[in-house]
Order: sequence, then structure tokens, then C-alpha cells
Amino acid sequence: MKILHVCHEPLPSPHTNAEQTVMTAAALAANGAQLDLLCPVPSDRQPSGWERIAAFYGIREAAGRGLRLIELPGPRWYRGSALRPWLDITAARFGRDEGYDFHLVRDPLAVVAALSAGRRAVFDSYRYDLHSDLRYLPWRTYCYRHGLLAGFITHSAMARQALLDAGVATERTLVAHNGIDPRLLEPRLSKADARRQLGLPQDRSTVVYTGRVGRDKGTDGILLLARELPEVEFLIVGHIPGSHPASHLSHRTSALGLANLRLIPRVPPSSLAPYLYAADCLIIPPLTAPLHEHKRTVLPTKVYLYMGAGRPILAPRTPDVAEVLQDGHNALLVPPDNIRAATEELRRLLADDTLQKELAANAVIESRNYTWARRAQRIIEFLLGRV
Repeated sequence: MKILHVCHEPLPSPHTNAEQTVMTAAALAANGAQLDLLCPVPSDRQPSGWERIAAFYGIREAAGRGLRLIELPGPRWYRGSALRPWLDITAARFGRDEGYDFHLVRDPLAVVAALSAGRRAVFDSYRYDLHSDLRYLPWRTYCYRHGLLAGFITHSAMARQALLDAGVATERTLVAHNGIDPRLLEPRLSKADARRQLGLPQDRSTVVYTGRVGRDKGTDGILLLARELPEVEFLIVGHIPGSHPASHLSHRTSALGLANLRLIPRVPPSSLAPYLYAADCLIIPPLTAPLHEHKRTVLPTKVYLYMGAGRPILAPRTPDVAEVLQDGHNALLVPPDNIRAATEELRRLLADDTLQKELAANAVIESRNYTWARRAQRIIEFLLGRV
């Protein structure tokens, strides 16, 4: 099977969508697909090369297993998202010449470009708003019944249900949850060793969040928890220095006078594990805005990383998260948008060693069901059924 996988981000990239694309591509190639990963190169930078990209994501051994990297220099006028239409059209033309079995794409415009070029496309997306928002009605009208749109891959059952509600046939859809590469969690560290390595205090309860920051990710909710629990150390790992979300977070931290909150710049996926192991609790902001208001965070990938790290998880009881995390079994789920309730539950969790160990142990066991390799196997089986 020959697949063209399109990534809109120059690689390596600090953004989660690029990480998801790279990890899926590497896993597909490792599971027998012949895959070309196509991405842009900004006009002010040289191509990265696969070795540098693989080292950033911690997947060096995936090189040469049926995966070819194609880095296309962007036009001189490239600025940010302006590159996307050019890349989508270029990828569609490139795919037509190379004769791929499938174009695996994540962007609505990329679907249109591939179909318009006569290429068989598969849409891999976490989004659920595309299938009900009136703004996307022309897109749905063109794509849904197009004979060359082979299927839809969603990252959650919630997103798949949105497709079914929009009239897409069940056999054209697949739920393929994201996952982890367990090797990124090696070597495993004790809490004391991880804190020693990072220069963190040994005698304070520590709560850790990793990933992108901003209002659309709900990180303001963590600041409110830190204000209510001054005796607890909070770490937010993932801001991009100089970005607007980072500036907003820093300003809010100062305005609230939070001496118990540390802001750590984003680190490569291959270097993230010590921060996870240093935690008494790993947290997903207990707010609904990322899911319902901004519609850009649906079952975040960090859920699987948290599970594999073997630390207790506190998360909001939202329909997407509840697909994987069960309250009192492998996580502690709290009523969303209720900081007082989240504070009480977090305080209870930090004071109960037995509960922490039970939740963490169950999460580790179930994390084995959510790996990039398992996702790739499901996708390949689905694509073979759609030929």
C-alpha cells in the first residue's frame, strides 16, 4: 500500500498536530505501508532531514522502514497559514504524478484538492464541528458523496458520532484513537530522581500539565487551581517563548501573585518524560471551553501519555475524555467549570497515597491499548477494506 501523508507544519514542529502526523506516519511505515511524508520548508530555513526530525520525536529507528520524507521549499511569500493552499494543491498534483493508493490528509482544503485532482483521499481528523457547522456546508456537499473520498478516520467516538449524525455511512468511518510510543517513557524514573534531575523540591506536592498553552487549551483553569492551593507546586510545561499565549499566561500568573506556579518552555517529545515522573498528579484543565467553545481540543493526545507515565490523572468529566478515562478507576474526573469542586478533589487525591497508586496502576495497564503502532494497524486494516 502506497500512501501520501501531508503535514502542514515545517518539521520538526512544537505543535501537537505535527507530532500526531509524524508518529502516525512512522507507525504506518513500520507496519508495512510504503509512506511518503510531505511537508513544507519555510523560505528562511534549510530542509531538516529525517534524522533530525526523528531525533526530535524520539523515533530514530523508524528511519528507513518504508518511510520517505519529502520537504518542499515554500514560495518566498510564505507567511504562516498562507502556505496551506499552496501545499495542498502541490501535494495533490504530486500525488497524481506518483500514483498513490491514498492521500491521508488532516485539513478540509487538502481533501478538496486531492479529490479535485482525481486522487483517492482519507480524511483523518479530530474535529467534530465540520460535520454540523453551516460554514462547512459547501465542503460537506462536495466531499461526503464524492466517490474518491474513501473514508473518515476520527480520533474519538464523539467525532465519529458527528459524522454519523451528518449522514455518513458507518462503514466509511473508523475510530482510531491516538496513542503513545512507550519507548518515549524510558528510562522510567522515580519521583525523587525526576525532581532531582529537574531541580524541583522534593517535599512539596507537585501537579504537572504538559502541552500547548492558551485560553483554547484551558490553562487559565490551572492558574485558578494554583491560587486555591498555595501549598502545592504547579508546573505548566509547553509554552512557546515570545508567543501571545505565553505572554498572556505570564501576565495572568503575575497578576494573581502565584509564587507556586512555574512556566516551563516547550520541550521536545523525546525530553518530556522527566516532567511526567516528577508529578504527584498530572492534570487536564477542568474546563469545557477547549471542547465546546473553541472546538479545537477533542480527547487530547496527552491523555495517553499521562496514562503511560504511571501517575494519577485529574481531568474534567467531558464526553470525549470519558471515552478513555473512568472516574475512580484510571483517573479522577471532576465536574467541568467548577473550580471549587476541582480544588476539593485535587486536595483529596494528593492526600490519599492509596488512591494515587490505584489510579496510576490501572492507567498504566490500559495505556497498552493506546499506542501509535496499534493505531497504525487499525488504519491499515480500514484502508485495505476501503480499496
